Amino acid sequence: METRHSQNTISDVKLKVLMFLMVLLGAFNPILIKIQGRVKVSPTETFKHPYFQVANMFLGEAMCFLMYHLKRWYFNRRGDVAAIEEE
Repeated sequence: METRHSQNTISDVKLKVLMFLMVLLGAFNPILIKIQGRVKVSPTETFKHPYFQVANMFLGEAMCFLMYHLKRWYFNRRGDVAAIEEE
């Protein structure tokens, strides 16, 4: 790994933990959606709630977008142009 900007690097262990968590949580998402789709309201009807699933997915994606822009704002404010250019 490059150590050009030591404050912007991540250790191999942290990187592997993050990658593992992304795969684990990414695999967990369809399982949870399937469980949510099987909730019974009555003996003959299942609870239909795609709006809730869509809202959760949108919230997760919006949080990623927000964190990306907060990081860019932070490095712009510090004047660390090289960290922004690496993205």
